[in-house]
Amino acid sequence: NVGLGAVRNIGMTYATGEYIAFIDSDDKVNSNMLQMMYEKMKISNCDIVGCGYRLFNDIGLSRDFGSDEKRYNMHSVENKRRYIIEHGCKNSVYRHMYRKALLDDNNIFFPEGTYMEDYYFHVLTMMHAQACYEMKDILYLYRENSNGIMRTLNKEHLLDIVKVQNMTYAE
Repeated sequence: NVGLGAVRNIGMTYATGEYIAFIDSDDKVNSNMLQMMYEKMKISNCDIVGCGYRLFNDIGLSRDFGSDEKRYNMHSVENKRRYIIEHGCKNSVYRHMYRKALLDDNNIFFPEGTYMEDYYFHVLTMMHAQACYEMKDILYLYRENSNGIMRTLNKEHLLDIVKVQNMTYAE
């Protein structure tokens, strides 16, 4: 087991399309999610498109998270900072589509051997993006796993969170 960051990096090196998205194996997506995000990416000329999502668990509870439909100009540091602050708690890769050239041109990969690798990756992509788009549509269904990493935090996980945040601020 090489970890999620390493697996995603391997996938990115083999990806040949113009765009890339990550879907966790225990989650669900709307059958039109990728098509809708692709179309929004093309129409809005953005580097990153995010969609709304629903957290759900195995006992039937769910909660929706969406944004106002909006295009974000990311040309200034202040605009990037505003976007990251507004969407900070939603900085996971699972509800986003990325222009592959953004990743390739800026040599963006996931850190390996650590937890919270998606936070680092996504914030780094936002720092290099020229434009992002938030869709209001709830297209991604994120399973809250009661035995998952974020529910079973230990000292190692907490130290990794600090490590990833320090890596992010260093960028």
